[in-house]
Amino acid sequence: MGLDRREPAQVSMIKHSSHAMPEGCVAIPFPGQTESPLQMCLVISISEGHPHLVPLSTGAFTQAFLGCLTDANHRLHEWLVVEWQADPTEPSSLIADRLGNQALDELWQISCRGGQAACSHFIATQWGQHHPPPLALNPQTRTLEYFCIEGLGIPALCTDRGQLAAAGLPDYACGRARYLAGQHADGCWEFIPVDTMPDQPGRSITELICSRGLIPVNPGCRFIRCRKTAPMDIASLADVLGGGPWSGIKAGAGSVDPGLLSQIFSDRTADETSTSLFLGRHGHWGRTVEGLHLKIKMLADVAAAVRTLMATTHRPILNLTLSSFAADVSSPSVGLPFLWTVKVGLVDSGIAVPIQLGSAASNLFTPALHLPNSVYQPQRMGRGRTSGVAEFRVRSVEVDPSDHVMVEGAIAGADVDIQTESAVSIRLALSGREVTLHGSVSPGAGPLEWRFRGEPGTAGKEIAALWKASAGVVVSQVWLDVSENHDAAYDMYALAVCFCRVLLGGSPNPLPAIIDDLHALAQLAAAPKQNQVGDLIALVNENERFKKSFGVENVFLDPQLKQAAAEMIPVDIWRKVLTVLLRMLPGVMPDAFVRRYGALKGGGQSVYFDALYEELVALLVQTRSLILIDWRMNREIHAVIRRVATGI
Repeated sequence: MGLDRREPAQVSMIKHSSHAMPEGCVAIPFPGQTESPLQMCLVISISEGHPHLVPLSTGAFTQAFLGCLTDANHRLHEWLVVEWQADPTEPSSLIADRLGNQALDELWQISCRGGQAACSHFIATQWGQHHPPPLALNPQTRTLEYFCIEGLGIPALCTDRGQLAAAGLPDYACGRARYLAGQHADGCWEFIPVDTMPDQPGRSITELICSRGLIPVNPGCRFIRCRKTAPMDIASLADVLGGGPWSGIKAGAGSVDPGLLSQIFSDRTADETSTSLFLGRHGHWGRTVEGLHLKIKMLADVAAAVRTLMATTHRPILNLTLSSFAADVSSPSVGLPFLWTVKVGLVDSGIAVPIQLGSAASNLFTPALHLPNSVYQPQRMGRGRTSGVAEFRVRSVEVDPSDHVMVEGAIAGADVDIQTESAVSIRLALSGREVTLHGSVSPGAGPLEWRFRGEPGTAGKEIAALWKASAGVVVSQVWLDVSENHDAAYDMYALAVCFCRVLLGGSPNPLPAIIDDLHALAQLAAAPKQNQVGDLIALVNENERFKKSFGVENVFLDPQLKQAAAEMIPVDIWRKVLTVLLRMLPGVMPDAFVRRYGALKGGGQSVYFDALYEELVALLVQTRSLILIDWRMNREIHAVIRRVATGI
């Protein structure tokens, strides 16, 4: 959920250069921070008469609003992105029935752990791990307060299955209905729905808050977390490294310049704020090598962040784009090259949902949301699922003490293509009730038989009893939905697209054309008659189509840097850079980082990125050696030249 998704009207509020709240806005602290020297606040807009939160973006499972950190003197120290847990708006039909409250809570917790590990922007809060009380805004006092009900106190979200069942209410874990509970003085419990329930009497907590003249902020007691804003996306940073200007974040007809960064980036001569090691008037040759080095450093940051997130969450990401990353730009320091201190982090933890099949090592993954076609997704990801019918035989049913069900069976005579890496959903009728199974398959006894292992889409004692009684049943016709296992190979492809934009921003071709050329170049380089290591540069230089996309001059936007690139960047290094890009396309090159899509199951998703990261680190060492040369050797070479010149 990158900041580039902000509504233009809201972007203009984020001005790092200012330590005062913009006109028409107020910073309101969250409750319970009176003893803290720094307070986390929500920014409330009051310019239009009716106070309201400032929305920033909507993610797969989150809603983001503008916040800030202030001190005891109400001085603004940092702008924040405050994220609320939210229900997915368009969940994939493959897993929609499995995204109950408990599953969404688990996804949130995993996302928090991954985000904190992969990005320094995240700030831990007490409400990131525990459900907060219902939160409301008092427009009269301009304060945030926990909503209190007379005679009941501050209600809390009820997640206890037994307590809800005793009140005749649906289980918290399996559905998305949420109830707040409070205890009266006589010991009786009262349950209040978060949203209006047509089949239940009484008002919802949202209606109760509004009836008191308050504005609901977090009536459903959803998790809250925050992270620092990052003013630059990585595409803008890449353009700056390529010698291009940066005028700030687009905001309607104008732009916003956080921290006056455009002035710093354009100052190539002042020693106090120099962005690079080399001054603009004399350092074009050095800045050429330095620009490539810093771009590779940025790519290494990106690969490290993705690898760290996957190693922490044990799942892929599946929605990587340029906006998944943000650049943390620190304040410049005297004598320190500004651009060398920029760090890129991952600010979106992804949308991958596991299809659990017993042990974690056998889990398959699928995107939680329907994804539109995009340059970041391989064609096979856009294919979606395929459907058909088959016979299904229930071989065995295992039910543990917690009513968790695991079903094994056989699929026979399917009229749809099934592969070993496929995720399969089965819809069938048992005892007059339509039920769903989700699982994986392996080859069966014959060419038209597949062994199936999976679990029901819904849980509970009733479902467990229904399946336990169905062992040995043969259902002549069931409906199948077949989807591929979406592993980290899809993220490797998306990262290849991001890398092309970062490295080749100076190309006259648009990004889709560059990706098309990347596929074509990979096919040529992988052909048996080609030696991809020795002939890759020749393939690029001898073909005008490839030259426009992959010529070394495309690293830069500045005409002087473009001119110097061919002379200053060694051919061997550029060949290695292009080879890395080609190897990132899954299954194309013989030594591709990923051999095929969907092959990796379980938690080892980060393994694909180990070799990529090592290659980028090796390139960093090589390009750094072009900048930080051995000065003693350099003096010795110059001494020899002087002696020869003197002799002549």
